[in-house]
Amino acid sequence: MTRSLSMLLSCALLAGCGELDTLDDAAPVDEASEALEVQLAQAVPIGGIGGGFQGPFIGRWAQEPVVYRQYLAGGSSAAYGQAWQQWRDLGYHPAILDASRIGAQTRYSGLWYRDDQVLDWASHRDLLEADYLDVASTRQSQGYRLIDLDAHTAFGVTRYHSVWVREQSPLGWWSHRRIDTATLTQKISDYAGLGYRPLRINAYEIGNDLRYAAVWVRDGLPFHAHADLSVAQFNGLNAQYVADGYVLSDVGPFQVAGIQRVAATWVRDAGVQQSVFRRDLTDSQLEEQDETYTKQGLVMVDLNTYSFLGLVRHAAIWQRRVVRQTVQSNLPVGGDADIGAIGLTVTEFSTNGVDNRRGTIGFFVQDLQNGNYVTMNADEPFYLASTSKVLIGARVAAHPSINLNAQRTFQSTDWRGENTRGFTQANIGQLLPLQTYLTNMLIGSDTASTDVLHRLLVNLDGARGLDDWLRDVVGMQNVGEITDICTVDKRISANENTCVNSVSCDTFETWFRGSGGPYYNASQAERDCLDSLVDDRSVENHETYYTSLANTVTPAEFGRFWHRLAQGDLMDNADRAGFLATLDPSNNLGFNQAQGIFYDQMGTKNGGKRRVVSQVGIMWDWAGAVGDYTNVTPRYAFALFTEDWNFENTNDVDSNGLTDDTDWALAAMQGVLNRAIQFLDKQ
Repeated sequence: MTRSLSMLLSCALLAGCGELDTLDDAAPVDEASEALEVQLAQAVPIGGIGGGFQGPFIGRWAQEPVVYRQYLAGGSSAAYGQAWQQWRDLGYHPAILDASRIGAQTRYSGLWYRDDQVLDWASHRDLLEADYLDVASTRQSQGYRLIDLDAHTAFGVTRYHSVWVREQSPLGWWSHRRIDTATLTQKISDYAGLGYRPLRINAYEIGNDLRYAAVWVRDGLPFHAHADLSVAQFNGLNAQYVADGYVLSDVGPFQVAGIQRVAATWVRDAGVQQSVFRRDLTDSQLEEQDETYTKQGLVMVDLNTYSFLGLVRHAAIWQRRVVRQTVQSNLPVGGDADIGAIGLTVTEFSTNGVDNRRGTIGFFVQDLQNGNYVTMNADEPFYLASTSKVLIGARVAAHPSINLNAQRTFQSTDWRGENTRGFTQANIGQLLPLQTYLTNMLIGSDTASTDVLHRLLVNLDGARGLDDWLRDVVGMQNVGEITDICTVDKRISANENTCVNSVSCDTFETWFRGSGGPYYNASQAERDCLDSLVDDRSVENHETYYTSLANTVTPAEFGRFWHRLAQGDLMDNADRAGFLATLDPSNNLGFNQAQGIFYDQMGTKNGGKRRVVSQVGIMWDWAGAVGDYTNVTPRYAFALFTEDWNFENTNDVDSNGLTDDTDWALAAMQGVLNRAIQFLDKQ
């Protein structure tokens, strides 16, 4: 139905006013059609038990930018359903749901985000028109906003796909479906005068007629939008609008009579620091482009799958909304010698410099007494490596059902082939307290202990219990799935051959880590699988894994963890004292150079993987007797990450002719930390 302009004006004043067209020609119900939806309860309020550390509230984490995304491109219905379930369980919400009929198959693509501004969400797939209208009416009445609407037609039946969100700050919206090009163009003009812009424009066919499903949002951004463009027209307009300061926000390629056409929207958005668009990508090209741009701190914001010359192709937009490669603080930094020194250190590290080596560095160093901080690349995901064990250890220490004095037998299937990190094969069959496992994990970085403790958490709270705790109690949004070490290593090797997923962890890890014999407890099938792996630990396989964002975190978000620990929100004082005591004797690797000057004691944990080194830690003063972890004053905390080096960290001779690759990264992080603490101490 068409509403009058006066009706549009009245609806423009409402935050959640949406357009729902009436049903003209409903298709018969197909019982095999699929509808997927979810309603998540509002997030558990962030809070804790209280304890000995007392620090101020820091507003730095009041609203984190959205930098965690997952995607599926051109998958089957089953593949999409599996991805939907996986990312839902890990706290992501769908943002785009695209369906295209290519040849004899329906292909589904999706984008998922972690966004703490989204309170609830729902997505529906493959709905007949009557069902879609029922869903839309219900969702609208519940206060949800439509953020994506797509449709495809197969065997003469049109099906609709939609994504809905309920937000902390609702925005006005409109949507239409089954409209032609002329009507769409008129709607774009009408709504522009009311402050609405197209959010998504998706083309599809009903019979031989071109139709559109479109969603508008009222956010006041200047825009240009066009439908049914030729590729040449699109290229010309894109060059013109980009030169005028606009960026692509939505691109929908489609075909009419075998000819490529494009619907597109450009916006002028001061929040976008960088934007990149690529089209006509194969599956592997999309994966490669996403890996490249993810390393540069960009996030995929638009994804469409379509037919191009009868082949499956993808178009995507990546954007970066956060400041990158700049030393920042909540304090004035101009002219400060310590900030200048940090700048020189990170510039040397981030460019080829005098040693012809470069990498990416991110850090967050904070004063736990007043909330002041120094940071760079604060909102960019970095691979945690073994610093993830601090998060696992904190959950173990805080868990009400875990007694660290409880005994468990170290079993043969626990063995991971490492003789120098805490356990040896001689420990098999021994009854040992859980505290020993925690100590071996945090001090020795022992893989067996990590996998045992992670499995203990899974048995108590389910497969996603740790991730839920990090999200709902610690309040961490920008952190990836935290897994055990066996899962990490298998996912890397599975990029060569997925047979590793069927190999037991004791067999796989002793082979992967090498010191427990090549075929520990192995069946013939497991031997055959391991023998088939030639280059499973390649740089390419590692980088593919890093791009999945599993076991990653932003420096700012790890800073949030330290802050919540200092606040006493994560565990009671006795448990925290035990956690700090376990963390304290860790290998400081020279990061405690300021100990005894700016603070009394440090607890820290290091991590390393291919082209990755990380270090996290917390410092305190003894408020009472030295060694009394129940009575301490928090001073500083840090999270330091490096990755994406332009050479191998395999302790061979690299570009500077020395075997100092890991030391090179450690020195840069130490330089940053020392100067950051000096800067914060002056305030």
